[in-house]
Amino acid sequence: MKLATNKLASLKHLLRWSDILVVAVFLTVIAFLFMQSRPQLSWMEAQMHPDQAKEIMMQEIYGTPLHPEYNPKIFSQRFKTWRINITGWFSEKPFSNRFVHYFNSMQGWVADCSSCSDEDVCTDLEEVILPYPIDITKDQLKEKINGNKELMIIDVREVDTYAQAHIPNAVNLPLLEMVDWVFPANRWSEIVVVGDSYFQTKVAVETLRRLNFHRLFRLLSPVKSWDGDLNNFL
Repeated sequence: MKLATNKLASLKHLLRWSDILVVAVFLTVIAFLFMQSRPQLSWMEAQMHPDQAKEIMMQEIYGTPLHPEYNPKIFSQRFKTWRINITGWFSEKPFSNRFVHYFNSMQGWVADCSSCSDEDVCTDLEEVILPYPIDITKDQLKEKINGNKELMIIDVREVDTYAQAHIPNAVNLPLLEMVDWVFPANRWSEIVVVGDSYFQTKVAVETLRRLNFHRLFRLLSPVKSWDGDLNNFL
């Protein structure tokens, strides 16, 4: 009887430690996702000069395969790429993506008022404000394509990848060239950014926010997982 009691007490003790371990791992993962997913801009950084926006973007992608000087032999660059890939993996999973995309929306609220479309900044506080950039699913993008003929889909992948397969009507603006091409566009255009990875599209939409674009969306999944029609130039 005493032996059984001791085993039960040991089991309860083990369960307590296992609970603590599970909570610790969970909090560690959440902290990791927060650090990797939190926005790298604030509302005050909007309306930047294109050269400033490009400079910040190059700093963000430095040490990753998106940068022209990426060197996989350097450990710090391989490690940064590993962190980015892990975050991308979490962003596509049904449970963890809730945290990733919540942290990604923490840049603040952005005005969404057509009545202010001719102004540099919307000052009507009674108008609708939304947490742009907004992450959307494949089904939500299909609805937008069907319901908005003026929707601008920007594909920030490289030219050869885009040529192999791309979403119909998507305009190819490779990430490193995007700023120069998109800067003259209407700041109130509804824009969806698509690409190869979570990190690539995250950098792109945050760069567009710095240029004071308002209605920005980001496709959650990479283009390669698109289950609708695809066009190609091959």
